[in-house]
Amino acid sequence: MASFKIDPSVSSPFVWYAAYEIAELHNHLHPYDKKGDVEWLHRIRIALKKIKAVRKTLGYRDKTAQHKKNTRILQQLFKTAGRLREVQVERKLLNDWHLDEVASQIGLDKKEERLRRAFEKLVAKEEKQITKSLQRIQKGTHEVRRKDFRAHLKATENKLRKSLEKMPDEKDWHDIRKQIKELLYGVKWVKEDDAVLPDAAFLVYLKELEIQIGYWHDCLLLIHRIDRSDKKKFADTTEKERILATCREQLDLSGNRVRMLIP
Repeated sequence: MASFKIDPSVSSPFVWYAAYEIAELHNHLHPYDKKGDVEWLHRIRIALKKIKAVRKTLGYRDKTAQHKKNTRILQQLFKTAGRLREVQVERKLLNDWHLDEVASQIGLDKKEERLRRAFEKLVAKEEKQITKSLQRIQKGTHEVRRKDFRAHLKATENKLRKSLEKMPDEKDWHDIRKQIKELLYGVKWVKEDDAVLPDAAFLVYLKELEIQIGYWHDCLLLIHRIDRSDKKKFADTTEKERILATCREQLDLSGNRVRMLIP
């Protein structure tokens, strides 16, 4: 892969932010010195999410077929990494709840290995296209006017505030979390004294809400996976129900923490 460097002379926080995350992603994709490592994959996922937010902003201007191709390749990479990350998170939850044996019962071991190979195969196959996509995105950031991403940031904040004012229920939580992340990424695109920034207390609140919704959502996905698992993998029906009861207890606790934060 080509190398990506950050120009220290860049004054735009938006351009610098994009360049940093692109370099971060590139450096973790190549070489494969930590294949499948949990922290390694987490860093890749975070960089992909931040680049996705940048790409969304560029989408308002770049309507070319090449932009669509960039979007498709990176989205495929994002989804594949996400599925692998999901399995790793579920394994950690089971470990935290002293249910380690459940990982093999519901097939997490084999699934993690299969997804890891799929992710590495995708990166190897699309290496040149991934590099081209990142280069095009990085170039595109120089073409975005300051008022464009400031307007995008303000629109994101307004949308989020309206969502929270509606007293959202559980079905809305995951979407709200996505909105929070988009805003938290976006605040890094402007200078610290920019008037468009939300107040500091609101940002602190959003960070905590995002963490709690994320944990709740992880619990929910794990319960769905266990519930769908073949009952023959468990000693008996009672064992499966006991495990689900433990997981649902954790889901209820995490849900209550979210409800305490939402107005």
